[in-house]
Amino acid sequence: MEKKKCILLWDLLFGAVFALVCAVLWHYSLQLRNWALITGIVIFAAAFVAGIVQLIMHIKNQTVKSVVTFITVVLLLITGVIAAQIGVLDYKTEHIVVDETGNKYVLHSGYSIFDYDCWFYEYKNFIVCSNEICDSVSYKGYNPFEPLNEDDEIVIASNSNKTYRLS
Repeated sequence: MEKKKCILLWDLLFGAVFALVCAVLWHYSLQLRNWALITGIVIFAAAFVAGIVQLIMHIKNQTVKSVVTFITVVLLLITGVIAAQIGVLDYKTEHIVVDETGNKYVLHSGYSIFDYDCWFYEYKNFIVCSNEICDSVSYKGYNPFEPLNEDDEIVIASNSNKTYRLS
């Protein structure tokens, strides 16, 4: 198979560059915003599946091709179910909020086992934010602030007494 047409090779290169970008950002106390991170992961996963299909299509022996296809489908289903569970359990909503002084923050919020947690990161730009938590709050049980609308204010009482609003 020619290198320029091997989807899997290009996907692995993309994955390595994507991981390197994430590591460099982390080194400088930055992280990708949720939309950029999810987009990169989805592109990698879709190209990986396409690359595996491309490799299977190049198998000449029909019996081997059938066995490899069956094993690949089973592994992809298992991996997909596990990835979906992790994604659902670990998904964090993201909002841009502003404090009383006009500083922008990225709010990540999500459920843990019994609590609803909110973390505030310093806003850098539309692709990255700080990876250091500036403020946080945890609510027991139901969260009255999700989904946020334009009139909601979030009062933080855990680490500070700041008030945040949607920007």
